[in-house]
Amino acid sequence: MEILYHTLWETVHSFSNIASLGYDVGESGFLYPFLGEEKQQMGDVVDEVARSIRIKAQEDANLRARLAEEASEHIEAARAIHQRLNAGAKLIIFGNGGSATDANDFAIDCVLPPEGYRPVPAISLSMEPANLTAIANDVGIEAVFLRQMEAGGCRKGIVPDGDPRW
Repeated sequence: MEILYHTLWETVHSFSNIASLGYDVGESGFLYPFLGEEKQQMGDVVDEVARSIRIKAQEDANLRARLAEEASEHIEAARAIHQRLNAGAKLIIFGNGGSATDANDFAIDCVLPPEGYRPVPAISLSMEPANLTAIANDVGIEAVFLRQMEAGGCRKGIVPDGDPRW
């Protein structure tokens, strides 16, 4: 999912904007050097896009490995999540923008894990554009995740912490 996202991002932001380079991309220039103020030849763009995608994919892999190695023992939330999953709960994940892609990727990794790992019940509330846009249009953008939680966030009769909104 991340590779697909980065590929799509690079393609849209590079090739559709190639004719109008010269933007001041500010602090994000290091992420997409071919969109900056210095114009490049079209022949170099394909190689630059491919290189950028490979760099981002490697950075993602490195960050995941480092986090697993250095921080996994220190994350107290992991214990609470594990206990709730053992009791029959599911992970409910969501995010906006790029974080929506991360949420979707994480949910997919949970329900379709790599070989040798067991699946974890999970859903991304960011996955379905029809839900997001219908709720945003009919109720308001501030309710896109809340309404989905109300509709299917917990088992019938189970109210987290006695909160009447659930």
